[in-house]
Amino acid sequence: MKNIVSLLNEFKKIGLTSFDGVTRCVYDENWLAAQKKYMQIASDYGLYTFVDDIGNVYATTEKNLGQKAFILSGSHMDTVINGGPLDGVYGTLASLISIGTLMKKFGHPKIPLVAVSFSEEEGSRFNTAFTGSRYLMNKLEDTVYGLRDHEGLSFNHARQNAVTQLKELASELKMTGLIHAFIELHIEQGLILEKKRQDIGIVTDIVGQKKLLIKCYGVANHAGTTPMNMRCDAMKKAVTLIHQLYAVLDEFVALRYTIGQIRVQPNAANVIPSEVDFSLDLRHKS
Repeated sequence: MKNIVSLLNEFKKIGLTSFDGVTRCVYDENWLAAQKKYMQIASDYGLYTFVDDIGNVYATTEKNLGQKAFILSGSHMDTVINGGPLDGVYGTLASLISIGTLMKKFGHPKIPLVAVSFSEEEGSRFNTAFTGSRYLMNKLEDTVYGLRDHEGLSFNHARQNAVTQLKELASELKMTGLIHAFIELHIEQGLILEKKRQDIGIVTDIVGQKKLLIKCYGVANHAGTTPMNMRCDAMKKAVTLIHQLYAVLDEFVALRYTIGQIRVQPNAANVIPSEVDFSLDLRHKS
């Protein structure tokens, strides 16, 4: 069987971009190809493959899980736009290889082992995230199915098309047993372990997250003929507010905050902005 390094190199090619990143948005062609490849690897290990109605793919040591408690391990198959080649797929393949190797060497375990390739975590196509894991935990809101991507395609239409193709290759699975434990191997996406020259760490906190979209309003007018004291400039308001946010939020210990997206209307060099939107991403363990 292939080792994880060679498999990671193969999966990097599925959605490889000109920027040497990887783009696999949920339910697109690259995502579908990757999930199918995952299922083939699982079959090569002698594992049983299943798929649920959201597109999560499972590889199990038992053909019939029934009401049995099981140990679940895995990660997500989707990426951000031009994402790194290890995010998500590292944990997805590591769990599959580990369970497959254990199965080949020792046979069926006393407690069933299940690898999972979650359909989506990043939220890079539709304006929502963690739909794969939320579906598994029965916490996915019905409103998600009506969301649309930038091309106007609905979440539900994309889901049905992709999942139908996956179900041609695997049985449908409805989880009825108890998840005894869950473990995920993931790359470090910060610098803490790297700076300490440590190879591995254990997660101690799961942060809460709040995403805000803040709007500042002004009045569009001519950049050359409108005096400065007669302007209502949405950009000036936004810059002032952003400066204040940086000053205030720095006072909160362990808070991670990011202003990473700005949109300007009408977005012309010679027009005073009438509207500025900017994002605020807040994360804290408490």
